[in-house]
Amino acid sequence: QVEVRTVLAGHGIIMNDVEIVDVNKAKMITFEVDQPIEIKALKAIWQLSFFYMLFQVADKGMLRSIGIDHKPDFEDDLSVRLKYNGKTNETITRMMMNLALASSDFAHEEHPKMLDPLCGRGTTLFEGMISGYDVYGVDKDQKSVAELGTYITRYVKEARLKHTNKRVKLIHLGKHTGDLFELQYAKEKADYKSGLLRELKVVRGDTTNFDGAFRQKHMHLIVADLPYNVQHSAKSGEGNGLSWLLEAGLKAWTPFLKKGGGVAISWNIYTDKRSAFVKIFEENGYEVINEYGLDNLEHRVAQAITRDIIIARKK
Repeated sequence: QVEVRTVLAGHGIIMNDVEIVDVNKAKMITFEVDQPIEIKALKAIWQLSFFYMLFQVADKGMLRSIGIDHKPDFEDDLSVRLKYNGKTNETITRMMMNLALASSDFAHEEHPKMLDPLCGRGTTLFEGMISGYDVYGVDKDQKSVAELGTYITRYVKEARLKHTNKRVKLIHLGKHTGDLFELQYAKEKADYKSGLLRELKVVRGDTTNFDGAFRQKHMHLIVADLPYNVQHSAKSGEGNGLSWLLEAGLKAWTPFLKKGGGVAISWNIYTDKRSAFVKIFEENGYEVINEYGLDNLEHRVAQAITRDIIIARKK
């Protein structure tokens, strides 16, 4: 309910009389709206993390299917196919993207630009590509970035998409600050010829210092899953938990985000309290969004991991 309420509110639609009902073996969310659901809002519904079908309740309780004329840039297997330990859950990732976009000033953006500054092997980036985003990532692990580049290059080749890719050294102010993998592609040959390209760029570098990698005030969204592992939870001289990473990260990430841009951050509550993270966001020029239950997204992942999510907007 939180996701669909937030997404529709981002399109100016308020849901009333919301219920979860059982229809045979399926569970459905039922609701009423006081205005027609326009095309962009229907597309946003299609992109909900849990979406399967949309029906209108007709006379005598009959259900009439509502078709949504939308074809994603990629099928879901783009993010599902790649398997590895510690992989971020694709459904939760898509929900975070949707919540951040709907809570930003750019809910109607056709092709949002999203940064994952802790991208690992790219689950969040691939979810963004499925949704038609331009995506940008940063990760310090050379193996992860290399595998990401190899995987997506092979994928677009197998899909026979027109594309170009390159790997170059990232130079900023005369210093080598990292390595850049860049992919540009188009679903249709005509789009490729006319330069209507989507792009993925990933920097192997330090998430707290990647100046020069991307244009400032370029991103509509920042979506990231903070590390859960115990070895990441404390750093000598920088206090306990991951507050140091979030604080240093926001100082590095914020210049790349547009005013009104949305942020979704998830973390393990056993490393840091929500109140501490909220304070860091507010001290760095963000408004934490709590409407529609966005302050109640805590959920268990494993025995030692209970994840929470903060949604915020840059002032």
